[in-house]
Amino acid sequence: MNDPTKPVPTPFSVRWRSWRTRLLPGGVFAVCTATVAALWGGTVVAPSLLAEAELVRSEIRSAQSGTLVSLHVRLLEPVVAGQTIALVHVHDPRTASAELELVRAELEATRVSMEPLLDLRRAATDRARLALEWMEARVSLAGVRADSLQASSDFERMEQLRSRNLVATEDFERARTRRDSLRAQLEAQEALVETLAPREIEQPDEDRVLSAALEVHDRRLRLIEAATTPVPLRAAHDGVVSTITRQAGETVQAGEAIAAITAPRVARLVGYVRQPLDRPPAPGSSVKIRTRRVSRTIGRGIVTETGVALEVVSPTLLAALGRSDTPELGLRIHIAPSPGLDLFPGEQVDVVVLD
Repeated sequence: MNDPTKPVPTPFSVRWRSWRTRLLPGGVFAVCTATVAALWGGTVVAPSLLAEAELVRSEIRSAQSGTLVSLHVRLLEPVVAGQTIALVHVHDPRTASAELELVRAELEATRVSMEPLLDLRRAATDRARLALEWMEARVSLAGVRADSLQASSDFERMEQLRSRNLVATEDFERARTRRDSLRAQLEAQEALVETLAPREIEQPDEDRVLSAALEVHDRRLRLIEAATTPVPLRAAHDGVVSTITRQAGETVQAGEAIAAITAPRVARLVGYVRQPLDRPPAPGSSVKIRTRRVSRTIGRGIVTETGVALEVVSPTLLAALGRSDTPELGLRIHIAPSPGLDLFPGEQVDVVVLD
C-alpha cells in the first residue's frame, strides 16, 4: 500500500525542461556578455588616433639638363644604395665638337712654335711631340666617345621602337652597325691613348715654357673629357623602383625626376592627435596597433616623438576618416612598431594609447 505522504517522483525530462527554461537563458546571457566585453576590449574599442606606416621615397634627379643616355633599371626592380640607376649626358655634342676644334688649333699653333727648337733641343722636342700626339689622340678619343654615346642612345631608342614595330628593320640594323663601329673605334682610340701616355721624366729648365703651354692644353682637355663623360645617377638607399618617368634617349631638364625608389621596410608610424586635444601621449608611452586588413593583426609599439605644434593632417589619413574635403590640424606623433608587426609602407593602422 502506497504511503499518501510520500512525494510523487518527478521525471528527469520535466526537471531538465525546468532547468532549461529558468537557468539556461541566464547562463547564455552571461557567457555572451563576457564574450562581447572581451571582443570590445581587444578589437572593437575606439582607436585613440589613426596612423600610417611612413613611406620613405627618394627621387632620382639630374642636377643639369641633358640627354638620358641609358636607364639601367626596370619598374619594381630591387636596388641597393649606390647602384647606378641612369646615365645622363649633360654636354651638348655640338658645343663639345667646337671646343675640340679650338683645342686642335691651339695644339697646332704650339707645334709650329716648336719647329725652331728641333735642332737644338731634339730630345726635349721629341718628348713634347709625343705629348702633343698624346693630346691629339685624347681629342680624337673625346670626339669618338661623344659620337659613341649618341649612337648608343639612338640604338636604344630604335630598339624600343622596333619592339613596337614602329621602325623599319633597315633603319634598326643601320643604327646597330653604327653603334658597333663607333664602339670599336672607341676601344682602339683608348688603346692608342694608353700607348702614347708619357711617363714621368725629369725635364731641364729650358722646357718650362713649353711645359706650361702643354699644361694649359692638358687641363682644357680634362675639362672637355669630363663634359663628354655621362654623369651617373645613383640610388640613395636600398629599395624598389616604384616609378619611372623618363626613358633612354629623352631630354631631361635640371631637377626633373627620372625615377623614384621606395624603401620596402617600415621604420616608424606617423599619426596625428586631432582636436580637441586632451592629453597627448608622451614619448615612451605604450600603444596597441591594429591593422585594417581582413584578418586583423595586433601588435605593440612605443611613442618615440611628439610634435610641439599643430600641423596639417595627412590627406590620406583624412580620406580614411571620410573627411578629405576639409583640411584639419593635428599634433604629429611618431611611433616605433614592434619588430613582429609586418606592415606595408603607406598602410593605415588604428592606434590605441595604453598609458
